[in-house]
Amino acid sequence: MIKFINLATSLFPLWAIVFSIWAYFDSQTWAALQNFVIPLLSIVMFSMGLTLKTKDFYRILEILQLFY
Repeated sequence: MIKFINLATSLFPLWAIVFSIWAYFDSQTWAALQNFVIPLLSIVMFSMGLTLKTKDFYRILEILQLFY
């Protein structure tokens, strides 16, 4: 199972290209999902935010101090 997950993850750019081309040429199939775009993006962004650590915020503050 872990090998499958690693393979699927490493092929993510390919998945993105394939699904983008599919959506471009067959937009009616994907139009029905337009109401789910914002909630799904919200879940993804929230999940990414949960992975942040305190040291990540300190790094941002250090970078900002270089500019100000």
